[in-house]
Amino acid sequence: RIDMQVLEFVQFGKNLIVHHKLSPDAFVQVAIQVAYYRLYKENVMTYETLMTKRFYHGRTEAGFIVTNESKELAASFEQENQTVEELKQKIQKAIDATVKIVRLGNEGRGIRHLFALKCMAQQQASKDPERQVPDLFSDEGWNFLHHHKISTSNCGNPALRLFGFGPVATDGFGIGYLIKDDNMQFCASSNGRQTGRLMASFQQTLIDFASVMEGRFQLGPRGQLSPMATKRGSRPLGLQAMNSFGGSYQPSSSSPALHPQY
Repeated sequence: RIDMQVLEFVQFGKNLIVHHKLSPDAFVQVAIQVAYYRLYKENVMTYETLMTKRFYHGRTEAGFIVTNESKELAASFEQENQTVEELKQKIQKAIDATVKIVRLGNEGRGIRHLFALKCMAQQQASKDPERQVPDLFSDEGWNFLHHHKISTSNCGNPALRLFGFGPVATDGFGIGYLIKDDNMQFCASSNGRQTGRLMASFQQTLIDFASVMEGRFQLGPRGQLSPMATKRGSRPLGLQAMNSFGGSYQPSSSSPALHPQY
């Protein structure tokens, strides 16, 4: 049974992220990794569909976007007493590292051609008993690389409100998303792996990232993000922290929306 959760994130979108000279897609990708780590305390293989539309008949490339920088950033959320500036630099470095991988994929410099070679080897082996599929395509490294616990895709069609798909791995998550000027939409699915909790962690991580870039939050004892200044009678962090951010969308009593309730 597939468990699907929808997060319609209205606090900010592309405009705020670009204001800080960051890639919106990489911002989301790194936030997904950090959100997963905050919940499960591990880094896992994360896949993103990359476009190769600059080529004639170009379609997609495989993007494996976990980097040393994103792992270091995720671990920093478990560390105590880091300054806003330290966190900001780690976020920027993680996003820059992700952008480099995406660009390589956009240029056709990924590894999807290896999958094509595997298919050819399997076809040849099925026709000729003396031919075998190379060990490369069954070793531990290959299997690890193709076990996508987090599979993601960014759909750029502005006409859509929501976009999603099922998990690729039985123990993984599938996350489809759209990034618009002042809001973002996410559809996450899994085979009963607490999808709502992951989306709640992701929602908080997006807010925390933006708050760090705005210089408003820092890590306190035990690695918990705490406000540098709070307003009397303010609502929970997910709503009150966004009041000063740009964009035409304002928090309401029902946003951010997470459906169905979990």
